[in-house]
Amino acid sequence: MEFKIRCSAIGQIMTSPRTKGATLSETAKSELELLLLEEDYDRKAPQVDSKYTRKGNAVEGDAIDFAQSIMEPGGIWFKNETRFEDEHLKGTPDLIVGDFVYDIKASWMFTTFPRYKFEPPPIYWWQLQGYMALTGRKRAAVLYCLMTAPEVEIFQEARRVSYQRGFGGDIDPVIDEVRHLLTYDNDPIEKRFKAFPVERDDAAIQSIRDRVEACRDYICELKEKV
Repeated sequence: MEFKIRCSAIGQIMTSPRTKGATLSETAKSELELLLLEEDYDRKAPQVDSKYTRKGNAVEGDAIDFAQSIMEPGGIWFKNETRFEDEHLKGTPDLIVGDFVYDIKASWMFTTFPRYKFEPPPIYWWQLQGYMALTGRKRAAVLYCLMTAPEVEIFQEARRVSYQRGFGGDIDPVIDEVRHLLTYDNDPIEKRFKAFPVERDDAAIQSIRDRVEACRDYICELKEKV
């Protein structure tokens, strides 16, 4: 099967190589080598199970409803389940609303919410370029939502803090503090929601396609050496 890049991984192959004259960075090469290993052994590399991803998955539906209530009051947004694919790209955007593609990010806590950032992280900028290329949209945005953590995550974090402070897993001394850190329902909207608009860049999209071709060449080189 010919290599196609997942939109969520575009940022990794688009990193600039440190070696003069090189086309692919070491980050890009590592990503491609992992994909080849998964193909060779017919196994998926295990994903890191972190509190950040667990919370993000658990509150995604609530975050979508929260973002919709701010950006389109009275509307109804449904999570996109359609997987898109073309000759170079593949991916499943979180939301397709009219002419827009949206990607939802649920921050772990207030210290990871980008209140004082004014540009989206490059990896998400590239991801949205890929989604716009796949869906034909010209506008997109990364939507950050600061949602209250599920109870199970609050208790797990309290246990972690308890052990860290020498309480041996007894959460009573720390539970109120942890709950306050991870609960945001009463905070004002401007402290819980931030949108980073991203305009379609056709030159950037073409550069992604060119980089995918370079990735295919690298994959062929690797396969010839084995």
